[in-house]
Amino acid sequence: MVINYVSFLILSVLNLTACSNILSVCPTASYSHQESWLGIVPSLIKRGHNVTVITCNPEILEPHPNLHVINVNICYATLSKFESESNSFSIQNYMSPREFFPPVNDLLAKYIDETFSSEAVKNMLRSNDTKFDLLIYEGLHPGLLAFKYHYNVPSIVMFTTPLFGAVHFLMGNPVNPSYIPSFVTTFSDKMTFSERLMNTYYLLYEIYIRYYYTYPKMDAVMKKHFGNDIPSSRELEMDNSLLILSGDLSQSYPMPVQPNTINVGTLHIKPNKPLPKDLQNFMDNAKDGVIYFSLGSNKKISTLSEETRNAFVKAFEQFPKVKVLMKWESDIEFPNKPANVYLKKWLPQKDILAHKNIKLFITHGGHQSRQEAVHYGVPLISIPFFYDQEWNAKKSFEEEAGLIINFFEVTYDKVYHALKELLNNDKYKRNMERLSAISKDKAMANVETAIWWVEYVIRHKGAPHLRPAVQDLYWFQYTLLDIIAFISMLLFLFVYFIYFIVKKLLFSSLYKIKIKSQ
Repeated sequence: MVINYVSFLILSVLNLTACSNILSVCPTASYSHQESWLGIVPSLIKRGHNVTVITCNPEILEPHPNLHVINVNICYATLSKFESESNSFSIQNYMSPREFFPPVNDLLAKYIDETFSSEAVKNMLRSNDTKFDLLIYEGLHPGLLAFKYHYNVPSIVMFTTPLFGAVHFLMGNPVNPSYIPSFVTTFSDKMTFSERLMNTYYLLYEIYIRYYYTYPKMDAVMKKHFGNDIPSSRELEMDNSLLILSGDLSQSYPMPVQPNTINVGTLHIKPNKPLPKDLQNFMDNAKDGVIYFSLGSNKKISTLSEETRNAFVKAFEQFPKVKVLMKWESDIEFPNKPANVYLKKWLPQKDILAHKNIKLFITHGGHQSRQEAVHYGVPLISIPFFYDQEWNAKKSFEEEAGLIINFFEVTYDKVYHALKELLNNDKYKRNMERLSAISKDKAMANVETAIWWVEYVIRHKGAPHLRPAVQDLYWFQYTLLDIIAFISMLLFLFVYFIYFIVKKLLFSSLYKIKIKSQ
């Protein structure tokens, strides 16, 4: 009887999430974002859910009867057009965070405009037969919450990058700048007075950009496609059920979070596949090791200046026994290519980093690339260009798991000494292996953790019990400024009252003395 009752309860719980209809949306024109974002989709399908995915890279996913894909790869053309027409934005050039934020918000608004303008998306929105139980969207695009409004469903926000302090703030998470560094900075969690001052400024700058630049841009696109009655993206974002972060303590610093925020770790690393025969032979025969050189899916090594390329070429030549595997995206022959350098347009990065002969990884410092380096325990030389890359690079540097070369300071001497240090000092390898152990030490596999929480939100109809009351407070209530003001007023009145009494008594005593003296 007891066994039957327990079995009934288990089946009841499973039935609540079986065959749910999930809408997953990520229109970011970046392969690395898409790969990380789509990491949980195969597992959702295996669990019996029907998943509709709006993506720029449908080729990442294998076809399945429960998978419905809407292709918005037009966003790549949008990115190219935006770069060609912009005087201040190019992912091929270095941009400081302050330079990057305003134009990238314009670009993100264009992405969601293209998404809502897609005929396939329009047909989906018009269909009376299309119903969803949950929306999962990438947090860079709060305007995608128009789908939440249209279908009246709970929403989960996911980030494939280090998170904005502004979104932590919106989810009710503490964002104390005294020990929580803004990713706009390159600070660690142990800051000097001047760093805490700058960190406070940049945290407020993040919030300012989100509230007064991102939301208005997103709201304009939402109203264009869904009418003026739609709530603001900020209002809809405050109603998110859950925040899933693709990160963990091997890649960031400790901070307290509310129950509605879950760090799950890397989501896109799957079992390794065999390398193509030419790469397998190249790496197997590299007895003195391999240096892997790639600047990610967006930044092209072929766009580097000749002077910068020559700095690497000359440095590679000083280590003739060490092989170099370089991603070279151009059809133009690489000039003065050293004998130990092997070039290919596309390289299976994760499978390369998993090889036993890999010695170090020269990278732009992107979030996904660093996650892969941590997973496989490969030391880094980071050359950051924009967005979160400087912060990522500094974290690896702080952990003594890598070195940084400023983009404007790439010279032969700096590259040579960085290569020499990492190839000959095994502390970097040891420290990266330590981070790898931290990253892999989880109660459940990363994807399984994410899936469990996705189904938790479905089972509990949006899980409103996860929502902290702090989300309903004004900023002055959250910081207790109203309480401090009230107590200060009471203290002032008390001190004034004492002053008034003492003054009265003193005046009365002096008056009596004066009368007696007369």
